[in-house]
Amino acid sequence: MLLVGASLLSLLLMMVVIFGRIGALTGVFPVHIDAFGNTDRWGAARIVWRLPLLAASTTAVNLVFAWSLAGYDRFAGRFIVAAGLIVHLIVWVALFDLV
Repeated sequence: MLLVGASLLSLLLMMVVIFGRIGALTGVFPVHIDAFGNTDRWGAARIVWRLPLLAASTTAVNLVFAWSLAGYDRFAGRFIVAAGLIVHLIVWVALFDLV
């Protein structure tokens, strides 16, 4: 339950940070860089909202998968939920890199 609470708190804080800083973003910024270091895709500031959406969808899938495993192996279920927090960490790094 603590891991689920941490995931939800992380999602809430992501949305608060984006809502507070989205006005400071420039109109267009690079969202993808190819293997040679060249920007090959650009995006508007609203594309930043995809980061918490990615974290939320990963959390939801992990919770469903963990719930289905809970009858067989509780540790595996907890491990899957904890692994979702690693996705949150990666999203936080991307978020602070953008805003």
